[in-house]
Amino acid sequence: MQQEHKRAIQLNFSSLVDRTDLKMMVSALYEKGVFSEAMLEPYSNENISQLDRKRHLFHAITRRGPEAFAKLTEALVEMGQWDLVRDLDPNSPVHPRSNRPELRLNMPRKLTQ
Repeated sequence: MQQEHKRAIQLNFSSLVDRTDLKMMVSALYEKGVFSEAMLEPYSNENISQLDRKRHLFHAITRRGPEAFAKLTEALVEMGQWDLVRDLDPNSPVHPRSNRPELRLNMPRKLTQ
């Protein structure tokens, strides 16, 4: 992982820990190949607090290779955490999707005489 990406995770560490769902994130990162099945056990160990497991997760991501940051941001997008993506990468083209269709009003034009 590039130093700038490690730094972004460090700067946003508290937000990442506070605002992400541990099970969803671990599952997404496993599916994306960031973690192997053998590496998942610490994140499901209920003898460790969820807060500590999340902290461990985000520390571990910084050591998971050059693609880990991109896969982390992909997972955050999939979870709807666009604000965290923008915090990690201010140049990200990510914008929240609206579930509502765009409302367009067709106003009548003034009739000219």
